[in-house]
Amino acid sequence: MARVRAVTPNSQRTDSSKQFLYYYSPNPLLSLRLPGLNRPELSKSLTPKPISSRHLSKPRSNKEVSPPIPSKSRVFRAIWTRIDHEEGRPEVREGAAMAECCGVLYLYGGLSASVLRDLYSKQSVNAVWTPVNTAGMELEARYGHSMLEHSTSIVIFGGNTTSSLRASIRDCLNTVRVLEPGVSSRVLNAGFLGTKGTAVDMRRYHSACILGRHMVTVGGMNQKNKVLDDCSVLDLETSKWSSLRLINDAAALACHSAAAVFEPHILVSGIFDPILTESSAHIRHRGIYLFGGVNNKGEPNNILRLIQPAQKYLICVQLATGGKSPEPRYQHSMVFSKHANALVVFGGKTGTPGKCGSVLNDVHVLDLETLMWAEVVVVGQVPEARCAHAMGTLQEKIVLFGGINLTSFCSAETYWLDLEPHTPPTNAPRLFASQRFTGSRSSSVIRKGFTQRLNQTFGLNHKPWSPSN
Repeated sequence: MARVRAVTPNSQRTDSSKQFLYYYSPNPLLSLRLPGLNRPELSKSLTPKPISSRHLSKPRSNKEVSPPIPSKSRVFRAIWTRIDHEEGRPEVREGAAMAECCGVLYLYGGLSASVLRDLYSKQSVNAVWTPVNTAGMELEARYGHSMLEHSTSIVIFGGNTTSSLRASIRDCLNTVRVLEPGVSSRVLNAGFLGTKGTAVDMRRYHSACILGRHMVTVGGMNQKNKVLDDCSVLDLETSKWSSLRLINDAAALACHSAAAVFEPHILVSGIFDPILTESSAHIRHRGIYLFGGVNNKGEPNNILRLIQPAQKYLICVQLATGGKSPEPRYQHSMVFSKHANALVVFGGKTGTPGKCGSVLNDVHVLDLETLMWAEVVVVGQVPEARCAHAMGTLQEKIVLFGGINLTSFCSAETYWLDLEPHTPPTNAPRLFASQRFTGSRSSSVIRKGFTQRLNQTFGLNHKPWSPSN
């Protein structure tokens, strides 16, 4: 049986497993007084069962020991529809962000021939994109940022403002911008949120989620292209940042995806709301789900992680799932489909440093009740393979825009995806639509009026993204 070493400022790990244990404290000295670190039951690894209000669950392994999984998983029919609007199309781009607020879908920023600062809105899935003006402080041009809904406002954090792909130091941001309703639907009031508390690194390609009054950020890349392993929380009522430091080995992640999962009727007050640790009939584990991404070596993974609170801690564990898992990827998207009670993963980029990978357009659905990767039958007007795209939800539909493949930007067409249960005909073969694009690395892209070969434009050979970008 593995043992737990005493925690000191220079030794903050356990030898028992690779699961991650966070604690909530701006003061690193408080790590010496964490309760229960000398208890023998904590020498085993953690399991994301509902957590007692008095102490942590007795752990068993670094991966969750799931209950028996049904022999047959659910089958979904994924129906793609292309929205054909010649007018009002936003410029092609990668690294944009998308968020729904008050029944309206917003698209902001991205990288095209230059870094963009434009803002668009969509009232329905079939409506055209409409330019939105901002009153007050002008929005910065950025890409690789996060954009989230909080109450009736939109919260924007992080991102990169530099379009030079050869710069050794990136001009990243750590400011928090807030967009609020203006005098009309085409005008939003833009301002800064003056924050205090723990200093948070500037970053891009991180993940962020809203849980009640808190915004939780995980990982990303800083100005020096270092993949980060931290987790920070911003209290949106007090405007105070707090750092969630790691006790175990840090999981450095960038270009991953995250989704906050809980039932639509449940009101979560914050990241440490006890409701997040209770059992549910339809969602096995509430909390923040993380999937995929790259580590500090640029290596992609297909690990599904779950972050759950335990009093003043956040526990992050790797979840054991059934079915066929998606292959390792990064710069993909993952959204929580409430009506399907599932997580939907789309697209992304495969490959490791020094090797030419491929971009994907496959759809994967994780049933949150059984933690089974379901079978998906993809039909309709399937979009081309892509990564670094923007994806959000509107009127129970999943909306897709932008992205890039190995040779160029994807078209400026908008797609929406509808999920519905599917019962295949008896003794009939199932048709699965997916696409893998493995274009030549010698192809070229045009940016800022000049042409560069892909293996010259991007730091690693597996364009379109690498940890040096």
